[in-house]
Amino acid sequence: MDAMEHKIFTNWANKIVDISDFHLSKSLLTVHENKLLDLNFDPELTALLREIRYMITMKRTDLPEEAIQLYYRSQYFFESTYNLNLLIQW
Repeated sequence: MDAMEHKIFTNWANKIVDISDFHLSKSLLTVHENKLLDLNFDPELTALLREIRYMITMKRTDLPEEAIQLYYRSQYFFESTYNLNLLIQW
C-alpha cells in the first residue's frame, strides 16, 4: 500500500505546477456575447487547493514548495472570487 500511495502522491505532486500555471494564466472574468460577465475560476484549481489543504492537515512533510506557495495564496483566491461573484451578481 505504501508504494502505491507514494506513486499516486508523486504523480499528483508532479502535476501541481502545470495545473496551477495553466489555470492561473486564464482571465478570471469572461464576457459572453450578451455582454454578461461570468467568473472563470476553474474547478480543477479549486480541487487542487482543497487537496493541498488536506495534505497539510495530514501533516505531510514532503509537499513540493510550489504546493505550499499556492496554499498560502488560497485566501487571496477565495476573497477575489467571492468579491468578483458579488460584482457579477450585482
